[in-house]
This record gives sequence, C-alpha cells and structure tokens, in this order.
Amino acid sequence: MIFLKLFPNLWITTLGKDKRAFKYLPASLLALLLTIQSCTPRKDLPRKVIVVHARGISYPDLVSYLDTSKADSFLEKKEVGGFIYPLHPISNAVTICNLASFETGVLPAEHGIVGHSFGLREDGSIQAVSGFARDFGVETFWEGADKQGKKVLNIGALVLHGNDESHAHVDCLAQGRKVSEDMLLQLTSNKTATDSVDEYVMLESDNSHLLQIGGDSIVTYLDASKTDRQRLILDRDSVYENGFLGELGKGDWLEVENAPINGLTEAFRIKWLPTSHDTLHLYVRATYRNRGYPVHFLEQIEIEVGPSKGWPNISLYTAGQIDDVTLWEEMKMELNYVMEVFFSAVQRKRYDLIMIDYPLMDRLGHAFLQFRKSSQTIQQYYQAGFDQMNKDFRAIENFANQNGYDLIITSGHGFSPVHTAIDINHFLMKKGIHVKQEESDWEAIGIPGKVSAHIYINTQLSPSSRKNVLDKIESILLDLSLAEKPVIDEMYRKDALNKVGLNHAHSGDLYVLLNPGFVFKTLDERQVYGKPIFNGDHGYSPKYEDSQGILISNEPCSPCHSTDLAKIIRRKLDINR
Repeated sequence: MIFLKLFPNLWITTLGKDKRAFKYLPASLLALLLTIQSCTPRKDLPRKVIVVHARGISYPDLVSYLDTSKADSFLEKKEVGGFIYPLHPISNAVTICNLASFETGVLPAEHGIVGHSFGLREDGSIQAVSGFARDFGVETFWEGADKQGKKVLNIGALVLHGNDESHAHVDCLAQGRKVSEDMLLQLTSNKTATDSVDEYVMLESDNSHLLQIGGDSIVTYLDASKTDRQRLILDRDSVYENGFLGELGKGDWLEVENAPINGLTEAFRIKWLPTSHDTLHLYVRATYRNRGYPVHFLEQIEIEVGPSKGWPNISLYTAGQIDDVTLWEEMKMELNYVMEVFFSAVQRKRYDLIMIDYPLMDRLGHAFLQFRKSSQTIQQYYQAGFDQMNKDFRAIENFANQNGYDLIITSGHGFSPVHTAIDINHFLMKKGIHVKQEESDWEAIGIPGKVSAHIYINTQLSPSSRKNVLDKIESILLDLSLAEKPVIDEMYRKDALNKVGLNHAHSGDLYVLLNPGFVFKTLDERQVYGKPIFNGDHGYSPKYEDSQGILISNEPCSPCHSTDLAKIIRRKLDINR
C-alpha cells in the first residue's frame, strides 16, 4: 500500500524528465496491479500444509522454557509473534482418542475411539479392544485430501488406518513393528580360548540362540592384540583374520542387519554397557521392521535412510535395567530417523500435505517426568530436548517457506507425573464384585485405559440387580484414596457421558477418570496397586493445566480445542468433509 501511495509521485518525477512516459501510465498501472494481485496469496485458494504433531509438549511447560530461552530461537520468535496458543484436549485425552479427534474434527462420541482400551459387547460378554486397532468412524482430514487426489506424506504414523482402508495417494511410514525381544545378556570368559585371542567370551548357553544373523549364532570375543584398544568383536566364528560382523567399545552402539524379508530389512542394535570388568554386559535391542505403505516407498526409505530404528525402551529404563544415558541415546536415534526420512522423502516427491509425528517430548515425559523437579540431570535432558526442537522446527519451517507450505505445529496433550498403577478388576474383585466373565453370574468387568476405565455391567442381570451393582461400584470407588490422596477425579454413568463427548455404543455403563498421578493397568498375581511402566503420562481432564497442549499456527485459534485442528487443515487444503 505504501508503494501505491508513492507511485503517482514517481510518475510525476519521471514525467518532468520525459513526457513520453505519461502515455505508458495506464498500461503500467494495470501491469502493477496484476503483479501485486499475483503475488498476494489468495485465501480462497488451496494451500499446501505441513502438520507436525509434537505430542507431549504441555503449554505451561513451554511457557516455562520460553522464560529462559534465547531470543533468536524458533519457539521464542513464535511466541513474540503471537502464534503460540494453548490447546485444550478432549476429556479423555489419551493419545489415540485425542489423535482421532485431531484428525477427524469430532468428539469420541462420533468417531468411536472412546479410550486407550475399551470394550465391545458380543453375545452377552465384553471383548477388550485397543483404540489403536479400531477404524475411526469418521473420515480424517488426510483421507479427504487423498480422495481429492492430493499427495500425502505421513511419517511416524501411530496408526495406519482412518475411516477407510484404501489410500491411493498416501505414502505412509508408521512406527516400526517390533519383531524380536529385547535382551540383557551377560558374557563370561571361555576358558578354552586359543592363543590368538587374548580373552574369549561367548553368550551364555541359554541365550546364545537368540542373537542370530541368517540363522547362525553370533560369536563374541575380546581381542586386544588385533585392535588398538580393547574392543568387543561380533563374528560368525572366532577368527579375526577372515572378517567379522562388527566391533564396539564400552558404551558404543553397533547396528547389525539381518537379510531382507519380503523386501524389508530388520536390524537390531547392541550396546556394550559400561558396567563390571569381570562380566561383560550387552544390551541387545529388538529387531524392528518398517511398516506402512506402499511397499516401494518403504523400500526407497531403507535404501536412502536405513531400516527402522524402533522406539526407545522406556519400560526397561523404568524397571532399572538400562540407564538414562542409554535411553536418551535411543530417543535421539528415533528422532534422527524421523527427520532423515522427512528430508529424504520430500527430495523425491512433491506433496500437498505432510504429516510428521515428532516423538521427542512424548518420550521424555513418559520416561523422566516424575523426577524432573528433583534431578538436575533430567532437567538437562529437557533443556536439550527443547533445544533440539528449536533446531528441527526451524529446519522444517525453512523447508516450508522455500516450498510454499503453511506450517502447523501441535501437541495434543500435556503430561502429569505418575506414581501408582491400579488394577481395576482386582480392586473390584477385592470389594466383592464378581468379575469373571467365564462364569454366567458375573456382575461387572473393567477395561483399563491408562488414566480412565470403562466399567461394563452384565446385561443378563435383572434391571434391579444391574442398578445395585452400579450403585455399589460407584460407592466403593468414591471412597478410594491412597496416602490421603483421592484417586477418582470424575465418574459418569452412560446416560451422562454426553457432557464429555463420550456417549457411544462402545462406552461403558460407568466411565471412571483418575486424578493425576494414577493410572489403570492390568497387574500380575492379583495385585491391586503397583508401579506404572511410565514415570509420566497424559490424558487427564482438561481442567488440569498440565493437560493443555499447544498449537503454533498463523491461524487465530482462541480458545482452541483438539477438534479445531482438522477444520483449520481442511480449510487450508480446500477439503469439504
């Protein structure tokens, strides 16, 4: 607009020098207006979009980080520009429920994913199902893009499906499929070592068959005479001179690939843990295989980037079997793989919609959150995590700006520390509720879903008996407290679930939401209370500030909810549901 105001003065000055310029004024003005119009983005035209789902960043956590961050960081600039908004999750904001709401734009009552796990009524019994394995009842925004012929890239997808099974224009790399098991192995000295090997160690006999390549067990040995420092050799035999599979020192990682199966490669990773000198300890990560579609896309990724890195082994860390350094290294392996796949894929193909699941903060929260306030080391991991996000988000934004994409970054939920797991069925059984479905007179069954549980009453009972059972369960749950802390946050009978958008055919007769710090989990040996597998979890009621996620976008959104994101993306892509 400033240029337009100055334009007449420019022509007056020119006219004083050359009156011939005047006759070109109308045509020049027209050309200028056309140029301005062509350079100004039209909001009614479809846009290309990159959506980064950086799950696990809580809005309060981000604000706290920004109070101490550098002024030139990606996140700091977005805050100063007014492009960071708190995002309110749905009432049951466990990952899959919130993800389904984010991708469809509707509440669980409509898309049908009503819990991390929930039940299906079949012939008078309840079958527990995972929300990750169920098709959404409503079309996702990326399926809408696919059906309109737009090219879609989905990296790190938590689920392969949506509402439809056919995705003609989608290249999808999901989280890797775990093929084998993780192992912690002790290696001891073999007293029959030959003179050519200073110290010969082998896998314990009960584990030696588990670590294989092409059907052959791997032999491991130390051979200080053949290397400049002590290294652990992995080999098919104990002869260094005829070649070996790999070698590593203490604290090092080694990746070993198996032969391709159906065109895709499996790889496992081995770390020599820096523990006792007397006995060698190996941490062997399970083999993983990339999953997704189409096959030629996955094959190309493996050529350019390599096989799946899998996901960090948080449960082993929580159990005290690996240390924080090892877990942090695994987190970086996973994240680097996601970023490398992104930059590899976009070099070969132009996409209209790119979706990236960015897992770092989610991994940090599950692994370390309970100790964040008390541990300086954990605080340093979080600082490094935010610094890494600043770097990666800036790189993605640069690509977006150079290639005509609108960038949206979101986190569907925050985190709360977790200290106690509760087995809902063992609890009900201890309180006199009959929960064994294999017996005809069973009364109720609970389906644990992390921070919530659906409780189903046997439909074969008389109406009065069903009411009595429901009343009794409500009463005993309301009285539940541990260490003087109330355990239950809210409970809803089925007819009241509309209040929280969960009144679906799959919902239980009673829906129970826990207070932060507690999770529902199936425990062994009829334990009622136990240790959770994670130190932090998400999915608590939106009334808790820590449950808020974030939205970073040039689209105004306040107040902003999980269900608003699909609407924003559909509008940008010009997709009508």
